[in-house]
This record gives sequence, C-alpha cells and structure tokens, in this order.
Amino acid sequence: MTYFKTVGPRPPKAYSNHYIMAERVKWSASDFEQVLETIHSFHRAGSITALFELGFPALTELIPNDLMVVSHFSATGEALSQFAHPEFPFTPDEIDFYQRHALEFPGHAFIRDNPQTKVFTLSDCLPLEAWKQHPIYLNCRSRSKLLYSLIAFQGEGGKVERAISLDRKDRDFTSRDRLMLTHLYRHIFLSLSRLIKKPNQRPWREPVLKDWLATELGVTNREAEVLSLLRLGLNNSELADRMRLSTGTVRKHLENIYRKLGVIGRLQAVRRVDELIQRR
Repeated sequence: MTYFKTVGPRPPKAYSNHYIMAERVKWSASDFEQVLETIHSFHRAGSITALFELGFPALTELIPNDLMVVSHFSATGEALSQFAHPEFPFTPDEIDFYQRHALEFPGHAFIRDNPQTKVFTLSDCLPLEAWKQHPIYLNCRSRSKLLYSLIAFQGEGGKVERAISLDRKDRDFTSRDRLMLTHLYRHIFLSLSRLIKKPNQRPWREPVLKDWLATELGVTNREAEVLSLLRLGLNNSELADRMRLSTGTVRKHLENIYRKLGVIGRLQAVRRVDELIQRR
C-alpha cells in the first residue's frame, strides 16, 4: 500500500490485526485506508490539543456525527474526565439533570444485561419513539435534537471504565459505522490514557506547576486551577463540583481566562496551555 509511504512509520502491533480484520470482513480498499489513517491520527497525537486537531476530526470524517464524547470513569462510576468534540451543546440545567439521572440512561441497563457487547447503538436499547418520551431525552437532549447514539465502552462485570459516544440528529448509525468503531475504540482509549499520563504533563494540582502556569499566563492561582481541569475535559458543572464553586463563578473565571489569554473558547485556551507545556 502507498498509505504508509505517505504518512510515515506506524506502531506494528497496532496495525497487524487490521490486515487480518480487513481480509475477514472484506472491507473496500477505501474503508480500510480510512480506518488505518484514523488509527494513525490518534497514535501520532502528541498532546490533548493534537487529539482535537487530528484524531477527533479524522474519526468524524470516518463516522459522521454531530457530537463525540469520550469519558473515563472511576470504580464508583464518577466521571474523572470527559472530552467533547465539538464543545458540549448542553445548558447547565441539562447537564445537572443528566448527572442526577445518569443511571437511568438506557445504555446502562444494556451494558449490565449485555456485558460482552462492547459496541451498540441507542436503538439496540429501546425503540426510537420510546427514547423520544424518555426523561433524559426530554430534559437533556430534545433542545439539541440528538436522537441517535453509537456507543463503545471498556469494562468488565457491567461496570464502565471508559466510553465513547457518537451522537447525531438526522439518522441512525449503520452496521458499517458500528464495525468501524469496533476496530477503533481501543486505539482511542489507549491514546487518551497515554496523553493524560505523559510524564511531562503533570497534574495541575501540583503547587509548583500551578505557580508556573499562573506566572507564564498572567492568571490567578484559581484561574490556573480552572485551566488544569479544562484540560481534563470537564464541563462547567463538573468544574463547579470539583472546585466547590457555583456555575456562575466558574463562568466568570472562564471569561477572565479567555480575556487574559486573548482566546475564544475553551479549546483555544487548552491549546495555549499545551503549547506552553511543549516548550517547557
């Protein structure tokens, strides 16, 4: 294939199984090339920002979606980090309702009853008309009209350690979409875990690093803490819970950060932090 000559070296183990897989499922050459290119985009990402610039857009091109959310969970089910592409379209009230009723999401019951099925659609869990009447859809998603979901998870015994959800408004996901994600989700989780744990990207809660960030960017220590949690993908409600602040105070901190950094939105703010870390 000419693909590897154009994009450079690849991790051999990450790709060998895909040659076997392509032969087994008889994918077209075009689909196979796209899957490999998407995998390569995630493996070559050197920062969280690069995931947003390389990996997530490549996955969206392969499996079109209106929203992509990647989450890591603790043993008790608490969301430790969440990354959304593009940014979350939900209001604080919608997020608050979901957090209070998260276990009622139909996917949880499906995972509990089908722990070996690692990739599924929301339509596998319940009929579309039933989903339209579900409290979570009515209170969280009806405004954004995100009717359809394709979900992949890692975990054992009905517990979820990592999950990725692709959502869209206009049509359900196909068997091709499901097959694509089946062969991609492990690479996505691996890349995200690798980047979060990189030695030169220590947790912001370290006082020395927090002081360094405040000095470099001209922000307060509290704003530096907000930046650190932004980089973990937390939304405003989660920031407020983690920092024991109101969502209004969090929004004020974000406004100050954007003004001081001369950026528009959290993705640009995270990109600025990543650039500083890479030069550190």
